[in-house]
Amino acid sequence: MKCPVCKTIRLSRKEYQGIAVKACESCGGYLVPARRVPRIKTLPPTAMQQDETAVAPEDTLRMLNCPACSRGMKKEAEPVGSERFFVDRCANCELVWFDANELARLQVRSEDRQEQQKDRIFLIQKTEYIYGRRGVVDEVLVLTVHYPCPKCRKRLSAPAANIGWSMACRHCGHTFPVPEVPRKKQ
Repeated sequence: MKCPVCKTIRLSRKEYQGIAVKACESCGGYLVPARRVPRIKTLPPTAMQQDETAVAPEDTLRMLNCPACSRGMKKEAEPVGSERFFVDRCANCELVWFDANELARLQVRSEDRQEQQKDRIFLIQKTEYIYGRRGVVDEVLVLTVHYPCPKCRKRLSAPAANIGWSMACRHCGHTFPVPEVPRKKQ
């Protein structure tokens, strides 16, 4: 397969942090099967990859053809934190083209978002059903508070009725009150 940007350079097989991808030695782009992208997002970026994200090249604005089937690839916005960039995706082959540094940017921003999520306090509302012999007898609204332990930072949850009560962290044993859920800014 040839690079969809350079057109003449053959893509070489490489491992991107242990995941098999194809790469262009000339432009620095990566061709990744779509099913591997979520796994790459969860990997911690290396120090070199974090440095690469400082240089954010312009997205290729031209339409690219898939190196596997030669069909046109569709531009899709990849939201990453407060910014976003465009990747090229082949719906036929399920391949995604990342321009130079985009894969590293995706990893770094995903890690930043995961760190922000760890410190968030939020409420989840769900409906549970009570069943009897003749089907559903009653519906109950269950509210659960999700929050981090102030000592070990592990995620915990408790019924919303327990807000303000002292609870012990099941990971480190630290005792502290279940925090209130911050109100959304209007």
